[in-house]
Amino acid sequence: MRALRYSAGHGRTFQPGSPGRAVCEPVGGAALGERSGDPGLGRRGAGLSPHRPGNPRAVLCWSSHARRNLACGVDRRLALCCATRCDPHAPRTWPAIRPARLFILTFRNLQSAIRYVLPLLLVALLVDSAVWTWQRYFHHDLRITFLDVGQGDAAVVELPGSQVMVIDGGGFASEDFDAGEVILAPFLWSRKIGRVDILVMSHPQLDHYGGLAFLAEHFSPREFWFNGERTPGGRFARLSAALRRAGVTSRVLCRETPKMLLSGVQVQVLHPPCQHAGFDTNNASLVLRLSHGAIDVLFTGDVEAVGEQTLLSANGALASEILKVPHHGSRTSSTRALVDAVSPQVAVASLGYHNHFHFPAPEVVRRYEEKRSRVLRTDQAGAIIVVSDGQGYRVQTTLPYAATPNGEALRAAPP
Repeated sequence: MRALRYSAGHGRTFQPGSPGRAVCEPVGGAALGERSGDPGLGRRGAGLSPHRPGNPRAVLCWSSHARRNLACGVDRRLALCCATRCDPHAPRTWPAIRPARLFILTFRNLQSAIRYVLPLLLVALLVDSAVWTWQRYFHHDLRITFLDVGQGDAAVVELPGSQVMVIDGGGFASEDFDAGEVILAPFLWSRKIGRVDILVMSHPQLDHYGGLAFLAEHFSPREFWFNGERTPGGRFARLSAALRRAGVTSRVLCRETPKMLLSGVQVQVLHPPCQHAGFDTNNASLVLRLSHGAIDVLFTGDVEAVGEQTLLSANGALASEILKVPHHGSRTSSTRALVDAVSPQVAVASLGYHNHFHFPAPEVVRRYEEKRSRVLRTDQAGAIIVVSDGQGYRVQTTLPYAATPNGEALRAAPP
């Protein structure tokens, strides 16, 4: 009977001493005995006797899959015991065959993966490219992201179409921290933005311009807007040098600057006056209002009470739906007169978590709340995103925020 060396219906024999023979042959004998009608043959072939009916190998191989595969593995291509037909007297070649067969199978699997997966990857790439192209070049919304840069200001303005403006780029008034490299640039790249058209510096303080040099070096800006003031120091010198090397056109803006239209968004300079020698750095901050259809967004830099008074006296209508809170919510800013005049629906305060200035001042927050303004803080809400189609707007925060009920986005109906 040993000359049969039959593996239960698969027509394969195994070399003496091979792993396949050790596992499959005894059980195969049991299968052969059943099929031949000779129970004794089955018991002898499986190494069983009437006194050992519960042999575990027989129980294993009589399951539905084991009966077919006989412990040679679910995938017979990889099963070692089924790797070859062999003569009982042939040399034991199975150790050399195994790695060769695995290599062939791996190569075949790689070919299959390339054949089926590569087209899927190409389709996904085409879809992603189409979505990216639509978002970057054909969208009609104004999208403003007030980034969480710590104790500082930075806002990315994505105009309808493809133009991009960055208003301030500070954060952490430290010579060792570059908000442009660490925060602004990664955000821009995540939005698939490789070029910033306009850099805006409201005033030359590090928490407002510290990251702009990196953007000037890596995002090929076309223009640089500022109020004409400069400051000594290595970081500002680096910004000036980066703008010069990149061939950026610098424009000094003031209240008398004519209104500009960028991709359907009107940009108006409200402050400072062109002659502002009597103002300190904060009060000379550049104040811009962006108007997209019926929605206005007011950027106020670090303007304080003196600057706010000048702003109010020179401009009749300041009402805006969205306000970037002056000077991070300092008690020296956001006078009641300004809050009443602007009467924002949403007031965004950009400031650092547990900052040592204790911004925003509680009394300032109360002034806005008394006007039924929603105060959103970057230290609590993370980046704050405003998207407007010109008729209404929606506001989203990147972190769950107590001021946003149930985590829902804030929305304003069209007027």
